[in-house]
Amino acid sequence: MLYEMGIPVVETGDKLHYEIGQKVPLTLDRENVLPAFLAQVRLAVFNRTHGMLNAEDVNSEWAESAVSSPECSASAVQSYLNKRFGEKRVSFDPSDTEANKIATSQGYTIVHGGMMSAGAWKNARSAGAISPVIRFRANLRDPLDLRDAPGSRDRDDPFCRKPSTAPARARVPSCPPHDDPLPPASASTPLR
Repeated sequence: MLYEMGIPVVETGDKLHYEIGQKVPLTLDRENVLPAFLAQVRLAVFNRTHGMLNAEDVNSEWAESAVSSPECSASAVQSYLNKRFGEKRVSFDPSDTEANKIATSQGYTIVHGGMMSAGAWKNARSAGAISPVIRFRANLRDPLDLRDAPGSRDRDDPFCRKPSTAPARARVPSCPPHDDPLPPASASTPLR
């Protein structure tokens, strides 16, 4: 419900009631407030009360419209994503299905494109509240990856995730013995 100086004006259907301490702009038929005004009210309330909302509240239409606004604060976007998707979240990458599977196995929530509006995605990226799964690929380990296990033969493999701490050994190439070695080159023998 939206109130104008204590007088109920319009039913909004939102969880919170809004008390506007001044005259509110109404439509020509005086049955509703202007949609732009209601969006500004919802944004101002969301920026100040995002910490009080629960997971059910952030899935509502008014919270989604508030987080899609360009004026939504970074802390409100971070709080919105924490409550909606959890603190361990990454955005889906269709080009790297392996990283998506590893992230899921590590307990991350994969956020697909259709789960938020375009404005919410833009705000989430600009606030640094969500990163693509590819950035976590180096940190995410496949539980079946045994390359770092004790006794692994691939310990010195340059593609291994953790470099070996053992000192490098000099390798002396072994050559098979020759039956007829080449004669030494002399200054008088022309090279061909």
